[in-house]
Amino acid sequence: MLRAFGPPRDALLCAFFARSLRSHYCAKSAQSKSPLLAALCISEIRIMKYKVRAFEIWLTFSRQLVLLALTSVLFVGVVSFLINGYQPEVIFKNISPLEYLYLLIGIIFFCIAISAIVAPFFKLSSIEIENGTLIGRDYYGRKKTIQFGSIKSISPFQVYGINATIIDAGELGQVYIYQSTERYSEIISLIRASVPFKISNA
Repeated sequence: MLRAFGPPRDALLCAFFARSLRSHYCAKSAQSKSPLLAALCISEIRIMKYKVRAFEIWLTFSRQLVLLALTSVLFVGVVSFLINGYQPEVIFKNISPLEYLYLLIGIIFFCIAISAIVAPFFKLSSIEIENGTLIGRDYYGRKKTIQFGSIKSISPFQVYGINATIIDAGELGQVYIYQSTERYSEIISLIRASVPFKISNA
């Protein structure tokens, strides 16, 4: 009578074991899959977004601006010192040493403030990858969409200590990927592995 109303006990155990085994391998496969590879997988139609860490940009930009400004001021001071025959009183004729120190401190804070204003705009340069398509921004902040198969070259870029990689797709435009972007190395490795030819080092 019991067999007439339900499956045999052995069949239930086999079904339960098969289901558990399938769940185990599905979970293991999901854990081992790279997020970038998952973004390119046809069965997973979703956009993977990688943000730019603006704080790192701010630190780098501030340091470079401060070094540039202080170097320029000190260079002018040294040249003035040499031109005026090594006479310190001539240099500090119109400005005292204390005021000169205040000037240097003011320059430092000014550079830090400018960097704090500029750095947040780099958040707009976040990178998106969706099914073999790279979405980002060019040097002027214009949004660009590039197919991996359209990439013609990859080259390094640097300005004021901020490093980036230029993804060039010719007429389709360029995308700048900054090193402060999340998973930067993984993104570049994926792009390099996806292009059908040898590209320059980045």
